[in-house]
Formats: sequence, structure tokens, C-alpha cells
Amino acid sequence: MNCQPNCLQNSNMTQKQIQILDTMRRLWVELATWTRAFLVSTASNLSDLGSVTKRLLRVPDDFSSVLQPFYGVENAMKFDKLLTEHIYITTQAISAQRLGNTETVKILREKWYKNADDLANFLGGINPCWDSEAWRKTLHEYLAMTEEEAMDILSGQNFNSIVHYDSIQESAINMGGEMGCGIIGQFEL
Repeated sequence: MNCQPNCLQNSNMTQKQIQILDTMRRLWVELATWTRAFLVSTASNLSDLGSVTKRLLRVPDDFSSVLQPFYGVENAMKFDKLLTEHIYITTQAISAQRLGNTETVKILREKWYKNADDLANFLGGINPCWDSEAWRKTLHEYLAMTEEEAMDILSGQNFNSIVHYDSIQESAINMGGEMGCGIIGQFEL
């Protein structure tokens, strides 16, 4: 097994390795992008909120389809369940924040970070190339950036929200790279 976090520096990558990296990056960026769209639609009370939410909820299914050949149906569905839970908590917290319900936001925030811990533990448990503690740290940072972005959008700080989204997008690309490298290493692709 070749658990090298620097697989991204390999100039001799195969087409399959490149495809795995691109797919993982795309999926994490889609999560960030559709979460932002949900934030904007919620804050602005846009009529597309239902469609945006439906698209956001497709991301876990897309991940599951990609992970299933490597980790089997059960593990793919577990990841799907955890990521779907993440999205539901996110959307509920944003809606509660918009309504000014700080007590509900506090409860959901705790659930959100617990879900990130569960996701990190799950990932570390299915792939020896993925470190649970590193994933926990990364996911917590991602959540903190998402919280900042949400506060900016909900308070009309549009420029700041774009700056935060740029950081979130970079984090998503890095998470996709980490996930892709882990799959490449574990399965020696």
C-alpha cells in the first residue's frame, strides 16, 4: 500500500488516477457550491430554494456511486447517510440563523460538529491512508469557514462571503485531493 499524501506531485499519474482525483475534487466542490447556493437562496428568499435544495441533496448520492466500487454498498451508503445528515443539519442551521433562533442554531451547531467527527472516524476506519484526526481537523475548519460564509451572506456582507467562499473552495479541492490520493494509495491504482 502506498499511502503517500504527495500523490498529487506524481508527474506519471495514470488516466485512472487522474480521473479519481478529478472526480473527488469535483464532488467536494459541488458540495461547497450547492451549499453556497442554498445560503444565497435562503438569505434572499429566492423561489429556487426547493430546486437548489434538491440538487444539494444529490451530492451524497453522487459520492456513494463513486465510492461503492471501492468500499462496497454498505460503506458507500454509510458515507451517503453521514453526508446527507451533514446537509440537513447545515440547511436547518442556516434557516434557523436567518430567523434569528440562536438556541436552535447552537443545538444544530453541536450536531454539525459531532457529524463531522463521525464522518472523520468513518473515513479513517475504511481507508488506512486516511487519518481520522486529520479529517476531523479538516472538516472542522471547513465547517468554521461555512459558518463565516453564512453569517456574511445573511448579514449582507457580500464581498466577505466571496472571500470566505474562495477559502471553502480551496479546502474542498484539498479534501478531494486527500480522498483521491487515499483511494489511489489503498487500492494501489
